[in-house]
Amino acid sequence: MTQEIHSRCGSYGSRLHRADDGTWVAYARWPDASARERCQGVDPQALSSMREAIAASFPEIRCHLIDDLLAEPLG
Repeated sequence: MTQEIHSRCGSYGSRLHRADDGTWVAYARWPDASARERCQGVDPQALSSMREAIAASFPEIRCHLIDDLLAEPLG
């Protein structure tokens, strides 16, 4: 679904992490809030499948990037 959203809506993609306690954490990056809002419902079936795979979730948190010092190697 992330690849579809990236190609159709211009998202920057998403990341999925697994914490030491087994908790999964996922987040997506967008150029702005309006781009994300325009993309709602792009693929309802994929969204439904993704939601069914989630055992428990927390309320959405919108964050604003202040500084980005990640320097991951390409490859």
